[in-house]
Amino acid sequence: MLLRCEPEALDFGEAGEAVLRLYNTSAAAACVAYKVRTTAPQRFAVSPVIGLLGPSQCVDVRGE
Repeated sequence: MLLRCEPEALDFGEAGEAVLRLYNTSAAAACVAYKVRTTAPQRFAVSPVIGLLGPSQCVDVRGE
């Protein structure tokens, strides 16, 4: 597996906000591209939607 997600799914809950952390777990010293999509893009905005993670990097994806 090249990416690890914590938590595995976004739960917007009552506050309407959520954070998903993506980790590059590639065994090789390689970059990994990602794209995050929602099932209801009109209701939920996710940022950043796409990106590139270098070796051992992580990024927080925020949803509102």
